[in-house]
Amino acid sequence: DQDTRSSFSNYGNAIVWVAAPGEAIVTTYPFGTYAAGWGTSFSAPFVSGAAALLLNKQANTNESQAAAAVAHAMPVGPDMGNGRLDLVQALGSLGPADVPPTGSIDSPSGYVIIFAGQSVFFSGSGTDPDGTVTAYSWSFPGGNPGSSNVATPGNVTYSTPGIFVATLTVTDDAGLNDPSPKTRTVVVLPCALFCNSLQGL
Repeated sequence: DQDTRSSFSNYGNAIVWVAAPGEAIVTTYPFGTYAAGWGTSFSAPFVSGAAALLLNKQANTNESQAAAAVAHAMPVGPDMGNGRLDLVQALGSLGPADVPPTGSIDSPSGYVIIFAGQSVFFSGSGTDPDGTVTAYSWSFPGGNPGSSNVATPGNVTYSTPGIFVATLTVTDDAGLNDPSPKTRTVVVLPCALFCNSLQGL
């Protein structure tokens, strides 16, 4: 608790990235007891726990970003790398969390009722307040094609009667998905009477 190097600690900026408490660390012991421990085995959990906390705050934080954040430490003198672990500085260095994108199904504007064998025209778009939308993922159960990865798939044909839900999920340049994928319901009616009436024309 004095921010001084332990007598048994490694030191040297070439081998120490960041320091953490390692003396008289109270921890759990067998049979429901507690005891104090010394050494790097008690320092490492502080750093790994800090990395987990960073990931909890920003799910898209990668290993390099977490290491860079941890390096924002409290200086404690020469030969101790970036200094003593400081969660406040580490968390502050991350900046604001990335905001996920939002997708939109522009066509059709609502649910659709068609006869078997007919098509529905699909088009979509996406926005991202702090980046760009880089991927579109459509799913068309019961339709042909059954999926698409472009913003405007165009006509999708439904040959089998039933109720189907088309889904659009957009992804941004940080790898985040729209947390609320957009959907449209397609009701496909049997074609018998409709098709027969067309054949009689």
